[in-house]
Amino acid sequence: MKRLRLILVLGLLVALSASACGETFESSAAVVGGKEISVSDVDEAVEEFRDSAAFETASAGGGGDIVLKEFERSYLGLLIRIAILEPEAEGLDISVTDADVEARIDEIKGEFENEAAFQDALAQQGLTLPALRQYVYQSELEGQVRAAVTGDTTVDPAAVQEYYDEHLDEFTQVRSSHILVEDNETAIGIAEQLAEANPDEVDDLFADLAKEQSIDTTSGASGGDLGFSTYGEFVQPFAEALRDLEVGEISGPVRSEFGFHIIFLKARRVTPFLEVEEQITGQLFTEQQDSGWLEWVTERYEAAELEVNPRYGEFDPETQQVVAATDFPGAETPLPNATPNPEIAPSPQG
Repeated sequence: MKRLRLILVLGLLVALSASACGETFESSAAVVGGKEISVSDVDEAVEEFRDSAAFETASAGGGGDIVLKEFERSYLGLLIRIAILEPEAEGLDISVTDADVEARIDEIKGEFENEAAFQDALAQQGLTLPALRQYVYQSELEGQVRAAVTGDTTVDPAAVQEYYDEHLDEFTQVRSSHILVEDNETAIGIAEQLAEANPDEVDDLFADLAKEQSIDTTSGASGGDLGFSTYGEFVQPFAEALRDLEVGEISGPVRSEFGFHIIFLKARRVTPFLEVEEQITGQLFTEQQDSGWLEWVTERYEAAELEVNPRYGEFDPETQQVVAATDFPGAETPLPNATPNPEIAPSPQG
């Protein structure tokens, strides 16, 4: 009897919870910091998408319902981000007008040969013109807020030097030649020939063997010469062998996914710090801006007391997107390319 009573109580609590949730979200797709995003705003965008060439393109292979759901979630995620940013923008005295948006869209249109090409690009990206306006608005707003928030970013000169010292490989170039063969036995034979040769004759012998025996015919035609490259341009076994060689040395057989290499290190040069200081500073500056912005905007999401109507899915804090709720009836796995990807518009910065 006690067990039955407990089950009835739990059932009543679940029912009351569902009822309260239904009341909270009766007309809201989401609530952000107490501000509602209406179901009608999302439905209107979805209906425009359903009637567009973009939907025809995205659903050409079938799965139209899934394409619509994915657009719906993506669009709601966009509206949520705008709702997060607008109060912050107001506090920073930042605004984006309709005229600003139209001017940017005109710039985008100007990148296409004609209106038809622009419309075709919209369809290929799964966008309607009203949705593009929202993406442009969000992008312009976010760009200005981000600039204000991260405008005081500075890079410590000591960090620049430290990065250089710890990443010398990135600033080291090597000139090498190689002979590539299919089997280890052949590679051993070539290595022995080179080891037994008169030192004055090694360069010419290596070049002749590369032309005659290398299955890398491109470099083989020039005596195996690969020119100057960084270590990162080679497959790992090749790069490791280069690091171990002194200038003028020839390796034994080195196995990679391509076969067996005999490697001749001709030269090694390190770009001086002063020549790359500006490059490293710019890289660290961008990284610090990116991390600072991500931290800032994540804090705003966390403080917003964000709620998403379960009809649409659930909010994923990691991606800051609305995703399918796997425990919600009717949740589907999205089709590839179902999410609008406005490559013709400025990418959201985050």
